Amino acid sequence: MALLTVTDMEGTVSSTIHQNGGIVGNSTISRPSEQPFRIYLYNSAGKTESDYLLFPAGEYIAEEICVACCKACGILPLYHNMFALMSEVDRCWYPPNYTFQIDGSATVTVLYRIR
Repeated sequence: MALLTVTDMEGTVSSTIHQNGGIVGNSTISRPSEQPFRIYLYNSAGKTESDYLLFPAGEYIAEEICVACCKACGILPLYHNMFALMSEVDRCWYPPNYTFQIDGSATVTVLYRIR
């Protein structure tokens, strides 16, 4: 299982991603009530121990989340538009201007993968 934190990425994205805090990587002790928004990264599909990013409750724009995922995966900006967020349950893609409004009552899980 890989640990992804803000310190592993170039630059600081926490101030532009979320008003209540930054990106938190997966850890051995995770509390779903504190981190209700989980994004599985494209390179971890099918693995038992997947790489993912955790975001605290709040409001997020899909494009900003994609930029954070792109940096965490090491995807060059040239190829950024080939990837997007997808709901695994509904099998639908989220547009770049989609706003995720996450409260602490439910856990939301999406995939960051190639279209």
